[in-house]
Amino acid sequence: MTLVKYFAVASLLCSALQFPDLVFSSRQRIKRVPFTSSPKGGDNVSNKQVHKIPEDVMDDDFPPLSFYIQDVNITSLQRTNQTSSLGWNYTNSNELDFDGLTVSANDSIKDSLPRLNYETFWSNGSLTLTLVELKKVEGIGNATHDVWSKMADFELEVPDVVPGDFDVVNDPPNMGRHRRKRAVFGPDDRIKVRYVDSRRLPYSAVVRISTGCTGTLISEYHVLTAAHCVHDGMNYLVDVKHLKVLVLRHQGKVIKIGVDFVKVPRGWTLSRDYRYDYSVIRLKRAHNNEFLGMYEIPAALDIRIKIQFASFPFDKEQNTLWYSNCAAHCRNHAIINRCDSNAGSSGAGIYALMRKGKVVERFVFGVFTGLGSRVRFRGKMRLMNIGTKITPLKLAQIRAWMGLPPRRHKGSIDQKAKMPVSPNH
Repeated sequence: MTLVKYFAVASLLCSALQFPDLVFSSRQRIKRVPFTSSPKGGDNVSNKQVHKIPEDVMDDDFPPLSFYIQDVNITSLQRTNQTSSLGWNYTNSNELDFDGLTVSANDSIKDSLPRLNYETFWSNGSLTLTLVELKKVEGIGNATHDVWSKMADFELEVPDVVPGDFDVVNDPPNMGRHRRKRAVFGPDDRIKVRYVDSRRLPYSAVVRISTGCTGTLISEYHVLTAAHCVHDGMNYLVDVKHLKVLVLRHQGKVIKIGVDFVKVPRGWTLSRDYRYDYSVIRLKRAHNNEFLGMYEIPAALDIRIKIQFASFPFDKEQNTLWYSNCAAHCRNHAIINRCDSNAGSSGAGIYALMRKGKVVERFVFGVFTGLGSRVRFRGKMRLMNIGTKITPLKLAQIRAWMGLPPRRHKGSIDQKAKMPVSPNH
């Protein structure tokens, strides 16, 4: 070995010792290793800090909605609803038929508006029904959903994790009815979020609901979750005065925040339609955490996508946050997926991450709602998890519930809704 080669080898060894986190592949690419997996059967635990990229806090780049939802009439209701049919009542059974569902037949504004009428359950025990209508925003044309042409650029929180292919050919082994509440498809790929990481986005926006679900902070006062987390299709699960939102703090401790009201679309309360399995909770006081914005997926957009969410699953230690990601398929109002999850994951916000230069944009576009459902997809019954899409109409409704204009500015202060003096307000 010549003297020059000797020094070259020595220099390479010194570099390897100084930078142990750099792994050189056969193509000499540098790979980041922010997470380390434990041996098989254990939990995946974050032991390195993920590189923090600043969040875009300015006005978002997404097209504005060309319409908004307006309240037209409010009346008082009795506490218990008798379940009736508005049509397309899928979630009363354990099976969903996506092959027989087409947007053109079942997603017209005429059919959707009655389902967008909504109930408000107040902390003083009153229950109101609000009828709505659709209004056009003057000066704004139809939105162009250009963000979905950039789906290939969407990233995951963990840079070196590649979600598995969306397998709709075969069900995983041992996925019988006894495992419905623990939808883990193959090896458990969920990753535990460190407490230090839970203090920043996207994890700072993830909260627990006292009914046993997960929710997502979408403003200083509002939480997005699944409708079935507050209403079982016949009645509300708990009085609002007893409902709490638990915000994660240091070392697994939580603070409990009371609730002013919950809002649920009639598409859920009257027929348990999975397409309307979403709800907004208004807190009594601000939570002081960073929260996530929202965007919509057009119902007609039938695409494959990488999805991710964080939740508080029941099969893990209490008050620990777990990150999941997988490949999914958006079809009609559903996000069909096989992300690892458990009871307790319901209501989690499904979100995307898009890099914009030196900052990133994160936005919620769905709610994780169904665990281990039997789904007819591409001619066969398959075991899948379901997410509910936030379509343009649903986004307009959620924005109205929050007191926001059709176009949201991320730097704006959300209006704080107040409980009516009387139930008939």
